[in-house]
Parts: sequence; structure tokens; C-alpha cells
Amino acid sequence: MRFEIDVLKHLTYELHIKSPRLKLIEYRGKQIVQDLFECFDKDMDGELLPNDWRDRLRAIRSFADGEEMRKRLICDYTAGMTDAYALDVYSRLKTTNPAALFRPS
Repeated sequence: MRFEIDVLKHLTYELHIKSPRLKLIEYRGKQIVQDLFECFDKDMDGELLPNDWRDRLRAIRSFADGEEMRKRLICDYTAGMTDAYALDVYSRLKTTNPAALFRPS
């Protein structure tokens, strides 16, 4: 029975986890998260962040390790996004379609 379970685990890993389709999605997702982080990181005043996160960003400016804390805050905000929300924010930041900017949040 143990051998059969190991075979099925290996089969699942090879057919699904290592599939080109999943690897493509994984690669694109990583790229989107990196782009989001870079956009928020370049925005020194936090104007692209929601109001509550912007307030947090402004509150940590006076700390000695403020830059490290700022990057941590951006990382926490980005990590807390759902897939759908991350895609929506990414499309608003990077789209060439102006109508996407005016979609309701």
C-alpha cells in the first residue's frame, strides 16, 4: 500500500506540479508580484497604496531603519493581495487600455 501511494505521489508531481502549463502560470505570477513590488517601491510617498497602507508608510518614516521597514510594509501589502486583486491592480498600473483605469474598485 505504501508503494502505491508513493507511485501516485510521484505521478501527480510529474503530471501536474511539473507541467509546462503550471510552470507558465507560476512564472507569470512571480513576474507580476515583482512588478507590483517595484512600482510600489519606486513610489516613495506611497501614493499608489490604499489610504490605510499609506498612513502606515508615513508613520514609519521617522524610524532609523525606515527604508527597511518601508520595503517590509510594501512586501506585506503585496503578499496580502489575493490573486484576483493583484491582477486587477497590476492591470491598472500596466495596462495600455485607459478604460481599465476607471473600473470601480
